Parts: sequence; structure tokens; C-alpha cells
Amino acid sequence: MNRILLLIAIAAVAVVGIAAGILLAGNGQSHGPLSGALGPTPTTLTLNVSTCGVPDPSGNVDFTLSGELHDINGTPLAGRTVALRWASCDNGACASSAPMQFATTDQNGGFSFARHEPATPNYDADTYVQYGVAFSGDEKYAGSSSIVMKLC
Repeated sequence: MNRILLLIAIAAVAVVGIAAGILLAGNGQSHGPLSGALGPTPTTLTLNVSTCGVPDPSGNVDFTLSGELHDINGTPLAGRTVALRWASCDNGACASSAPMQFATTDQNGGFSFARHEPATPNYDADTYVQYGVAFSGDEKYAGSSSIVMKLC
């Protein structure tokens, strides 16, 4: 009889321990519900080219590349670095440069690059110059990039 009581007591202690563990598991510090995938928040990066200025007699043009960096919810990301590159493209094959300029986003997530370069010779759908910007990402936000053709 003592053996049966001992087994019942052990089972009761185990059940009470398991129930207490389940109840206490939800009482830890909470940081809100998990939503979506774990990892950095996705970002979007836009890039636009201004209308090019009138070429001067030597064939040079002035234009501005500008854009904005936001998180996936549309919140501007200030104080982030974006890198500008260019590529010479011919028949869809583009040879990209190393980053040529960097800008820090303002409080609205905006940035701009003033450019002064020769006019794109023989511009057509097969031969063109392409500019791209990239945000490399950080511990909180994922990287993103955008490209635009120079239409000058």
C-alpha cells in the first residue's frame, strides 16, 4: 500500500510541476507579439534623375540624382548612408563602377547627388549610362537598391 501511495504522490508532484511550469512560462518579460519573419526590417530605395540641363558648348550637362529610403511601412529612414555607382551599358551588358559618391539620408529619408558629366554619346536603347544607389543595411534594416538610366 505504501508503494501505491508513493507512486500517486510522485505522479501528483509531476502534474503540479508541469502545470506550474506552463503557467509561469507566460509570465516572462514581453516584447510584443512576433509578426512576420525574424531579421532586419525590409526597406525600399527610390532613385530619380532630374531633367538634364542644357549642354554647354563643350558638351557637358548638369543633372541631379535624388531619392528616398523608407522601411516597408513607409517610415523615412534618416541618418543612413547610400552609395552611388554608375555603369556603362551596351546591349544589356553593364560594367559597374566602384561606389563614386556617398550621401546620408535626411529626416525625410531623402538624399541627392549633383552631377556634372559629359553628355551620353549616341544615346539609344542599346547604349546608355545607368546610375544605381544602394543601402547596405544595418542591424535593424535590410539593404535595398535602385537603378535609373541617365537620359542626357
